[in-house]
Amino acid sequence: MMKLMLATAAAVVGYTAANAVVLPQLDPVLLDTTFVSTSGTTPASINFVNHLSTAVDVYWINYSGNRVFYTTLAAMSDYVQPTFITHPWIIAAFGSGDTLAQGTGTLITGFLAQTPDAAHVGPDIANIGATGGTVPEPVSWALMVAGFGLVGAAARRRSFVLAV
Repeated sequence: MMKLMLATAAAVVGYTAANAVVLPQLDPVLLDTTFVSTSGTTPASINFVNHLSTAVDVYWINYSGNRVFYTTLAAMSDYVQPTFITHPWIIAAFGSGDTLAQGTGTLITGFLAQTPDAAHVGPDIANIGATGGTVPEPVSWALMVAGFGLVGAAARRRSFVLAV
């Protein structure tokens, strides 16, 4: 029943999680010290997903390069933040000092939205603290499949040699 409700909700909204873009984690220090928001013309949204067992603070870097506090995201929770394509976001450990000033606080990661809302694929996914959830590169898949093929061929050849 829950799957049916989720599928119906996804159909109504017009996207599925499979279509969403998982954002790469960016260096928060680089974002904090060199990036600024540049344009507010292409709407986007980010679903911040906190996989950590502690709360985190979410900050937007405005047009002047200053941090703007948006929310504290509880441990193991998520929320969708409307934004724009060129707006950088940084994540800091909850209550880690004067985090409104550049270069302060315990920075965890950073993100930039990639998918405009007009694409109708849902918000980009910003995984905070997730490990091992990345999709392997095509070359890695090819090497893995080739390795299984070689192991299978060697096992088959060995069984023919033993049978004779």
